[in-house]
Amino acid sequence: QGAGAAAGGGSAEVDIEDLREAARERIMQWEMRSVGEGTDPNDISTLTPQELAEGIASGTVFAVDVREAEERRGWQFPGATTYASFLDVKMRPFDIGTVLSRFRKDRRPLVAISTSGERCRLYGAMLIDIFDFQLDRVLRLEGGMRAWHRWEEGNPKMSRCLRDMFGLGPLSAGREDGPGSPRLLA
Repeated sequence: QGAGAAAGGGSAEVDIEDLREAARERIMQWEMRSVGEGTDPNDISTLTPQELAEGIASGTVFAVDVREAEERRGWQFPGATTYASFLDVKMRPFDIGTVLSRFRKDRRPLVAISTSGERCRLYGAMLIDIFDFQLDRVLRLEGGMRAWHRWEEGNPKMSRCLRDMFGLGPLSAGREDGPGSPRLLA
């Protein structure tokens, strides 16, 4: 018996798998929406790498790395949480809902980070349309990790300071899957 029925509430037992399936169905319906329905992914505002660096240093933004674990390996973003990747949100919306609820309650603007910045457009639109985030509180890193990598190379002192703040090692030059690599350009 469900908790409600056991407590004398008489409510029917809720099947978690049914809730998971309903959440996945909502994502599929959102993906097949018509043009003009919901948030236009192009309406997700951007921050430059410099603006994001300043926001991270001051604690005024909340960074979310939406890349998958294999994409992040050896190429971490300083201070970003990794608990709600793009695929987590898309494939496990019910399970990830609690994490997203905590993100939504955070008073700082959420800045989504992906390899090139493109995936963040859809990520942001999903957060707004499905998880009740406000458009003015969801941003994306302009140019993604590729732009961030170039910014780090051009701003070694601030980059080192940010990386030290979050216990990351020095910027690794010449990564085989870093900006400009054949893997990322494909």
